[in-house]
Amino acid sequence: MQAHRFLWRKWQRRQVATAEVTFFGIDAGNIYTVQIKKNSAGRWIVEEYMRHYQAPEPAPEPTNLVASGVALRRVRLRSGAFVGRIVTEQGKTVPLFE
Repeated sequence: MQAHRFLWRKWQRRQVATAEVTFFGIDAGNIYTVQIKKNSAGRWIVEEYMRHYQAPEPAPEPTNLVASGVALRRVRLRSGAFVGRIVTEQGKTVPLFE
């Protein structure tokens, strides 16, 4: 997935970045937004947000924080493809876009 590669390159270079990925079906879907940025203390962080939508949508649903972490880890799948995982301050890894 191109978004994983984009985020990984930005993380390695410590560059501010935002990636938005939309998974959609016939009448509903999810929009994931991942941000790489510095926090108020000057530390690099990764945050992932998700918003669900459906059609017709009487009012927009809220955007929810999925995960926030202090690192991005690259993981190779059995297929040979790479995916990204957010590493939280507690050391737990959270997959992106799930």
